[in-house]
Amino acid sequence: MKISNIESNPFESLIYLDRYVNDGSPSGFTEINKSSAATDTFSSNKSFKLFAIESKDNDFEIYGSLKLNIPLKSNQLLIHPDMKNKDSLKGCKVVEVNSFTVSPTSSFRSVQILSENCNDYIKLHYDAVLGRIYRQLYSKRAIAGVEISAIIKESLLNDTLSNFISIFEEPFAKIFNPPTLKDEKDSWGMVWRNSKPLGKKSNDISCIIPLFSIWSIDRQSINDSKIGSQLFKIWGEKAKQNLISEILIPIIDSYFELVVRLGLQNEFNAQNLLIGFDKSWNVISIIIRDMMGVEKDLGLRNSLGLSTTFDSSPYKILSTDDSLYTKRHSFTFDFKVCDYVIEPLIKLAVNQRIASRENLIELLRERTKYWIQQLPSDYFPKGKWYSHDKVLLTEKADRKYIENKNPLLRD
Repeated sequence: MKISNIESNPFESLIYLDRYVNDGSPSGFTEINKSSAATDTFSSNKSFKLFAIESKDNDFEIYGSLKLNIPLKSNQLLIHPDMKNKDSLKGCKVVEVNSFTVSPTSSFRSVQILSENCNDYIKLHYDAVLGRIYRQLYSKRAIAGVEISAIIKESLLNDTLSNFISIFEEPFAKIFNPPTLKDEKDSWGMVWRNSKPLGKKSNDISCIIPLFSIWSIDRQSINDSKIGSQLFKIWGEKAKQNLISEILIPIIDSYFELVVRLGLQNEFNAQNLLIGFDKSWNVISIIIRDMMGVEKDLGLRNSLGLSTTFDSSPYKILSTDDSLYTKRHSFTFDFKVCDYVIEPLIKLAVNQRIASRENLIELLRERTKYWIQQLPSDYFPKGKWYSHDKVLLTEKADRKYIENKNPLLRD
């Protein structure tokens, strides 16, 4: 895709970038386990219709603040069409929704409404493997993102977090509790996600680009230069400085601000980070989406005098007496942030002869050191880091942490 196309139609371009300028996850499972052909993110199908479970109003719960004037009936839970014949819905009334269509997004199970009156996103329950994990959205998972979204929103508005951070707010979740419900994990959820970023600089954002689109190849126009290469050309002599000061360091800062100031550990990956640009292609915001997987570090939050009580508990709770406590810190930063986010940007810069790998790593290690000095001395394991193998993670036993030496950005 050409940057001139993004300038002329930012809305359509974001849909296109998210779907087609997308190399998939480094795990290698994006193309292996995906949704049906009709709903496939990478397909040429522009849109499809959702289905809905219809039941009595008291079979549903709302968590958060229900958004008004949206295409959602009080007696419905929106579901992915791949799920309409699931055994767990036997006896339930399931209908096709004809009032709007949706476009798939990079996560497959999250969709964007295509309507004159609403273009918000909906995260849907998907009782099957997408990528390398199951994507059920039962109640604790559904409310987790809404709960974290509210915390981060408050922190943005009261200036606890820097003004270059924005989020796609998740105002509410809706839960369907089947009449035959025996376990909380049998519930079905959906999460509403606003399409307009929330942050101090959000009104100045002209174009949004998913982070992975910066280095990915356009699946439908493979001869186009990578978006990152086009940005470097626009930036000219400032390309190296802009990459460092407007993208790389703000990503590091965004991650550690959540950790150091809120005790929240966000499993950053290239799918859940987007870049907000102004009309002159200056980066003005790092945009975070999908907060369900944010881990609540009770040890850090307690030391900060923040609440350690969460409605989504025990989902994504990190406790100091957990045997994986330091491993999770390393996995999330050294593996997810460094391997999935920082490394591809460094490789792009080196390949385009914008900067040397050694120089970029030195600068980023210095910035990382600044943040680590504000954390407990035993927060990270010394001299080693942890990752997952490129295997399916469908069972808890599969989630083995592989020990590696020499972390990229820390000692």
